[in-house]
Amino acid sequence: MSRSVFALSMICKKYALQTALWDGNNNITYREFHDLIVKAATGLKKVGIKKGDRVALLVENSVYLPLLLFALVSLGAVAVPVNFRFPPKQINEMLHSINCRRILVSKKYIRKISARSLKVIQIEKFISDLRKIDPTGETINLKLDQAATIIFTSGSTGYPKAALLTIGNHYYNALGSNENIRLKPGDRWLLVLPLFHVGGLAILFRTFLSGATSVLMSGNESLTKIITEQNITHLSLVPTQLYRLLAEKRTPKFLNHLKAILLGGSPAADALITQASRAHLPLYLTYGLTEMASQVTTTNRLIYIGKLNFHNAGKVLKYRRLKINPDGEILVKGHTLFRGYVGKQRIYKPLDPQGWFHTRDLGKMDSRGNLVVLGRKDNMFISGGENIYPEEIERYLKEINGISDAVVVPVPDKEFGQRPVAFVKIVRGKKIAPKKIQMYLQKKTARFKIPEIYFPWPEDYMDLKPNRGKFETLACGLILKFE
Repeated sequence: MSRSVFALSMICKKYALQTALWDGNNNITYREFHDLIVKAATGLKKVGIKKGDRVALLVENSVYLPLLLFALVSLGAVAVPVNFRFPPKQINEMLHSINCRRILVSKKYIRKISARSLKVIQIEKFISDLRKIDPTGETINLKLDQAATIIFTSGSTGYPKAALLTIGNHYYNALGSNENIRLKPGDRWLLVLPLFHVGGLAILFRTFLSGATSVLMSGNESLTKIITEQNITHLSLVPTQLYRLLAEKRTPKFLNHLKAILLGGSPAADALITQASRAHLPLYLTYGLTEMASQVTTTNRLIYIGKLNFHNAGKVLKYRRLKINPDGEILVKGHTLFRGYVGKQRIYKPLDPQGWFHTRDLGKMDSRGNLVVLGRKDNMFISGGENIYPEEIERYLKEINGISDAVVVPVPDKEFGQRPVAFVKIVRGKKIAPKKIQMYLQKKTARFKIPEIYFPWPEDYMDLKPNRGKFETLACGLILKFE
């Protein structure tokens, strides 16, 4: 395969009769997938989408999403998968911030789009109309340097940044990953991660490069049932998902047949890694980020020998480079490094003079050349694989009439790793109903960011604030708790 293009047509011809995608309702071979991309691209042209357009996708995991994504990039457009968990106002603001004027949206989420500046294309109707289009013999060769996707990732203020990734970023990330975790035709990688996360998109490219199958899961199905019934061989999980699987009595038995469980998204608890390793599960730990198109380092399969380095994230994969700054910060670059953050007027690439991207993560290299991740330079924490910035939640809490100040901190949680709790300062004489706070935050941000427990404002706030990362339970009494 030429290293200047991602030759999708050649891949689909080579693996023509192999299953490319399965989502419970559709089983699509590589040949069928190629024809559907050509049809969809023709249909997108007819509705006015052209090279350079930024087009949002608001839909749960299904075969529609990869189909429309590759149809868009085959036209030279840029696909913008959007987190359907975000409230309508935030979705509209995010798309406006990158001059995205069109959106392909499933019927389920059509009410989330209210901006008049957005031209809405309803996905189910669009797909139905494709039956009228005959696929041509068009060849799909995607240039590695062409802009492909914009993935929203949290910034230091909690407001999502728009990271622009090229075909080459996705291609080289998959290529390096496949050299570490082997894939072949007949293998089936369960795509549990949503495709608005770069980790989900990475699975598509890995399977397409190898003729394997992406089994898409929307989130409503039983993970256990799909793994057993669909002969899953590879699995990507965040620690919360692995925790839930291991909580089931029969889980280790049916997971033992898997070839790989790639665990990332956030640091996993020591006990969780030990439990999985003792059960002889094929566990691989990884460190990655959106700006590097997913994985940067990954371990070999963990083998339990009585002692594990729980923070070991493995060796740097091919096509990436990594170094540790004198202050301990992890710096990265290479073929997978994104093109930059997208704004209304320009694309901004925040690199130092030597071309390194500063991750804000802290780490070190051990004696065997493995990355050991130590933590964050800022206040961000991760809950169930999702980035949470305390500043964002604090800002929304202080917008509520009657709350004059707020501090949000993480507390350990067995299932999610960490969960946010808040200290709120109530204006003297004011009373605030719990439902009012909950309803206000639900309109402003995703549900997983909303604190479940609220404490009254501590008198020693000035001593607490500089140490928000060293939270200790204060004997000040619980005031609000949402079930």
